[in-house]
Amino acid sequence: MEAARIPRQAQDIFRGNPDIASHLHATEEYGGCPKCGNPVIKRGKTWQCSTNRQSRDDAGTWTRTAGCGWMLWPIIAGRNLTDANVRSLLSEERIRLTGFRSKTGKKFSADLVIDPERGAVLDFSGRRR
Repeated sequence: MEAARIPRQAQDIFRGNPDIASHLHATEEYGGCPKCGNPVIKRGKTWQCSTNRQSRDDAGTWTRTAGCGWMLWPIIAGRNLTDANVRSLLSEERIRLTGFRSKTGKKFSADLVIDPERGAVLDFSGRRR
């Protein structure tokens, strides 16, 4: 079977804008999974273990079919995480962040700590390991 060919017009677009090509073909790694050690990648807006796979059943519900299940949501306590935050968190296992918001709207600072079961949790002790 012959490999799929990219039309010449599309090749010119990729040549003119390398960012498009890199987003289509490369999967950026952010660090090691705290649960199983495999690379953490970004799928959609969440960071998750590269071994995670999901499938949709007949009822339309998504279920995990493979992988360790570790996932980190992009918003924690009203604060958006950045790629740099996630890289630091995965390498250091604890980072100090500001800009969190309580349910009443009050701003606060806390440490974000890796949790192999829940992604990450807030720690208010302020102590570093």
